[in-house]
Amino acid sequence: MSQREITNYKAVLFDAADTLLQAPSAVSELQHFLAEHAIHMEQEMIEPVVRQAIDEHYYGKTVDLQATCTPESDRQFWVNVYRSMFRNWGIEEHHHLSWSNRLYDRFTSSAPYTFFDDVLPTIERLQALGIEVGVISNFAPTLREIFIDLGMPIEKLNALIISTEVNVEKPNPAIFQLALTQTGLLADEILYVGDHPINDVEAPNLVGIDAVRIKRYTYQTGEGIAQFDQLFEPTIPCLRKGNRT
Repeated sequence: MSQREITNYKAVLFDAADTLLQAPSAVSELQHFLAEHAIHMEQEMIEPVVRQAIDEHYYGKTVDLQATCTPESDRQFWVNVYRSMFRNWGIEEHHHLSWSNRLYDRFTSSAPYTFFDDVLPTIERLQALGIEVGVISNFAPTLREIFIDLGMPIEKLNALIISTEVNVEKPNPAIFQLALTQTGLLADEILYVGDHPINDVEAPNLVGIDAVRIKRYTYQTGEGIAQFDQLFEPTIPCLRKGNRT
């Protein structure tokens, strides 16, 4: 653990999904999608299956640092997640592939998303302090359009690194090395903020970047801040110092 304040950094870079972007209607989106196909389920039946699939496939994902990230591999990953949900709900197998692809298209559009309330004010506050702002995200190439649709001034971002565009994804530390190249900053001049304990804390730490985990949801365990306002405290809480020699 290290003690630093926000003005010790020249840039703050963020994860996107579940850090900047929230999809509070994810379960209801799935409920509506199933209802469109004459399958009617209560949200209480949907939510635990969604949570299990995310825990197993996302948080419990086997890490392959040599894997290449592409739009196709990103689609395939999430199609597999959705197919696992359909299996748990007992939906007939012949629907799985086409329905999963439709869900992927839905969840990589701007339709389900909003920014958390503190996102745009935090970006403005950081930039007013002269601190650069950027994003490093494992996401489809549509992330740019999502940001624009939601009112993010992407022309003011000093870095926007999307895994499917640069062919490498977190937790591969190479994506954070790319951020150092794009920003022209040293590792100890950057703070990274995201929700995943491995992708967003351990991985940036490997290249010397300090990191803070944010926990947006009550089901998330472990240490982390709950709101971006905490980044502006005299000492940033839950800060994990990068591995620097």
